[in-house]
Formats: sequence, C-alpha cells, structure tokens
Amino acid sequence: MGRKVKIALGSMVTTMALAGYFLSQLTIFDKLQIQFVSGRDKPYQAITQYAPLQCYQSPEAVAVLPAKTFKLLSWNIHKGQDAGWQKDLQRLSAEQDFVLLQEATPQQSLQQFSSSLFASAFAYKAQSSGVKTFAKSAPQWYCADSLPEPWIQIPKVGSAMAFPLQNGQTLLVVNLHLINFELKLVNYRKQLEQIFALVGRHQGPMIVAGDFNSWRGKRVDFLNGLMAQYDLHAVPLQSDQRVRFLGQPLDHVFSRGVQILTANVLAVKSSDHNPILLEFRIGAD
Repeated sequence: MGRKVKIALGSMVTTMALAGYFLSQLTIFDKLQIQFVSGRDKPYQAITQYAPLQCYQSPEAVAVLPAKTFKLLSWNIHKGQDAGWQKDLQRLSAEQDFVLLQEATPQQSLQQFSSSLFASAFAYKAQSSGVKTFAKSAPQWYCADSLPEPWIQIPKVGSAMAFPLQNGQTLLVVNLHLINFELKLVNYRKQLEQIFALVGRHQGPMIVAGDFNSWRGKRVDFLNGLMAQYDLHAVPLQSDQRVRFLGQPLDHVFSRGVQILTANVLAVKSSDHNPILLEFRIGAD
C-alpha cells in the first residue's frame, strides 16, 4: 500500500470517527421544543390558523407597547462557545426593547426582559440550541417553526411574536436562522415560505431579522425577491461589519411600516457573527 493511499485511508477513518462521535452526541427532537415565558397568569392557548407553524395566543388582551420608538439587537451568538459572550450580551442588550438571538442556548438569560421565546429542534451534548427572542412586553400571540437541513438533518428554526401598538396595529417581530448546507434552494425556499405564510397575513409594521445564511448569489436574489413581494426592505447598515462568506453578508434586517433611525453593526470577538443594533420608530413624529 502506497504512502498516499495510507494517508487517504487514515484521513477517511478519522473523519468517520469524528462524524460518529458527533452523531452520538446529537439529539434531534421529534417535535419542535418551545419554551415561552411571559409572567402572565393565564397560559397561552394553541391556535391552528397558521399551521404548520406551532402557534399560541393569549386568551385575553395584552398591554399595548408603551412607546413608539424601539431598540432591537439581532445576533448569532454561536451557542455561547466564544469567550466574552456574557459580558457583550449584557452590554449590548442593556438598552434594547427586543433581543433576537440565533444559535442561542438556555445559557442566554436576560432578567430585564419580562417575556422570552426559545424555540429549539435539537440538542448537542444535552444542550439545546435554537432561536431566542426577548421582549419587554408580552406578545398577543407567538409562533415557531423548524425544517431540517437536507444533508445533515439538523433543523433550522424561526419564530415570530406579535405585539399590539397604541395605534391599533400590531408589530410583528420575526427571528430567523435559515437553512445553510444546501446547493439548491429547495429547503431554503420551503423554510422561508412556511414562515412567510404567516407574514403574508400580517397587515401591520414588521421587523424580520436574523442569520439568513445568504452566502450565494442565488440565495440573495431569491431573498430580495421574496422580501419585495411583501413590501419588506433591507435596512441599510452604517459601519457595515457583517460577517461575509463568498463575499455575501449572512445576517440581515428587513423592515416594513417603520422609520429606521439608526442601524449599525459592531465588531466583536465573542461570536463568529457580529451583532446588528437597530433603532426604529412606528408612526409619524
């Protein structure tokens, strides 16, 4: 057996061993796991009008958002694997009204927020991971959905929360982590279309943010076309330091029916993604 063949076989065995270890530590849930906290006495009730999404609604009216101007943080926190994430998360979330995390785990806990929604479809080494949204007010309803990666089968997750406003409208906040490992757009398209079935029925202002894994031109084109169908516009970012792959930014914020006041990206070492900070206003001055 030649030296090159031995090296190739050795690499193959090592790869298979690593893959076997990874799979032995991975648990994919039979059903999307949703953990919701609101501080309200009456539990939210399941509703079916947005199926196949899992959705729940408050049995009574919740308080309207008390302000017209809001601050929002969107950040893929890399499962808290990088040093310094706790300090950066506390610092960056201190003045926010909404915090949208992707690759979140139960470790990310922000006590200053009265409501939180954590949606997870898998666990690695007994630690679940998914998308997590924090808010200072309780939503009228919320939804979550997942779809498995076509190659590695690990599901990606999205969620939405709806908050009543002073003007009688409802603000929809959507937190997305989209399919990554796929050359075609089959599952990527399906995941977006499932969550956008809900988006299409919403008439009020909206923020859609997260890690879109938009690393190919075809994905970017599809994404922009879909957003345009729903009158959603990409938020222009000052100091745009978003992480890029193959020249394309992975993280985005899209908006509808709001006035963007500031939108920035901050460079950090506490994750493999940089956080986006947004301030926006609803309604006229």
